[in-house]
Amino acid sequence: MQFLEEIEYMPDKFVYRWVNNILSREFNVQQLIMIWDKILAEEQDVSTYLSYVWAALLLMLSKEIKKLADTPEEVILFIQDLPTSQWDNQDIKLLMAE
Repeated sequence: MQFLEEIEYMPDKFVYRWVNNILSREFNVQQLIMIWDKILAEEQDVSTYLSYVWAALLLMLSKEIKKLADTPEEVILFIQDLPTSQWDNQDIKLLMAE
């Protein structure tokens, strides 16, 4: 998060999309079912758990995001079109474990 603050790209720019679509644009249907199943099975408040999922997602992609440090516009484009289409079920399990 600190890196995003440094380039003045605040979470309100992308979290609204994630909340509004509950990650449906970032993952395929099978992956979404895995994520939603885990979220709904949690005893915590759903919104709290979703915050953890989004934080874990940013952490998992932080190396790629930081590579774009010299071009904040590229960071914005990257976050708006995450490379999760290349992810497999193991990546989703890792995300949910994080």
